[in-house]
Amino acid sequence: MREELQAMQTQLNAESLWSNPSQAIALQKRCTALQQMVTSYQAVVDDTETARELLTMAETDTDDELLPEIMGDIAAAHRRAQALQLRLLMTDDDDIQGCYVELRAGAGGTESCDWTSMLARMYERWASAQPGWRVKTLQETKGDSAGLKSATLQVEGEYAYAWLRYEAGIHRLVRVSPFDASAKRHTSFASVQVLPSGADHGGSGADGPTKEDELAAIAKDVKMEFMRAQGAGGQHVNKTESAVRLTHLPTGVTVLCQAERSQHQNRALAFLLLRAKLAQLAAQEAAKGRAQEHGKLPDNAWGSQIRSYVLHPYQIVKDSRTGHDSPHAESVLDGEGLGSFLEAQLVHFRRNAGR
Repeated sequence: MREELQAMQTQLNAESLWSNPSQAIALQKRCTALQQMVTSYQAVVDDTETARELLTMAETDTDDELLPEIMGDIAAAHRRAQALQLRLLMTDDDDIQGCYVELRAGAGGTESCDWTSMLARMYERWASAQPGWRVKTLQETKGDSAGLKSATLQVEGEYAYAWLRYEAGIHRLVRVSPFDASAKRHTSFASVQVLPSGADHGGSGADGPTKEDELAAIAKDVKMEFMRAQGAGGQHVNKTESAVRLTHLPTGVTVLCQAERSQHQNRALAFLLLRAKLAQLAAQEAAKGRAQEHGKLPDNAWGSQIRSYVLHPYQIVKDSRTGHDSPHAESVLDGEGLGSFLEAQLVHFRRNAGR
């Protein structure tokens, strides 16, 4: 890591790099992230040495009052080492980026719309609890009776994409329906897609296109529509045509943004989301015929789920890919208990891929 950091710092000192500001900013961010990893690694090395000394002290010291403090220090060192192990798995170029989380209701009608809103809340609460992260709802389409037919969240924070990328797939809920007077058990489905934000990507080389160049090229093939926003936001948002919908004519990809009061701000956010979706589409086309994590989603129905959330007749959340489970379903849905699933799938997919 230290050699790679030195190479990056040499690149940053080259005057020619700053002829492409987007690329320079992206490299600067990667350099900062790598510096943090080097610092964390050294801290873990120091913690390990301290832990050895503390264990030796615990074996020889007859003062039992020191033992709880010593064990607490050792446990803290272990937690820091585990955090570093997870960070070292985040090696893909896109991992450091923020991300977009798209949710869509599947089979189940009103039940699935309500389930989609529950998932959106789960991700929003988990991401909002991460230090320095920000979450914004770019768009949401209300269900006919309750919940959401669809929603798009923007998650801004270092390594947000690495943490959330494997959430893509079908999520299944089993519960007694609050919308059924006969209190029958219902099964609902919602799909999740996760896209890297592509912020400050800066192209693939010194002469690669900047973000501004990419957006200008995309704009030539876009149909733009303006409309009134749905949902919360005050009278201004709902009474003016501040929402923006973009349709990329060559591919048919459509995005909608209504997060801001300003039409201009929503337009800018919509173009960034469209850029991310087109980049994902291009990656899928390039990888066609191979197994890929962002491939075409299966039907939002029985048998295709990646994770099940059972609230009745017992409570359990279980991931069908990693085997990780938790009996604390409410904690997971509140966002607090989601972290263990994100950690398990990061370890599962990265280590199994030989990364």
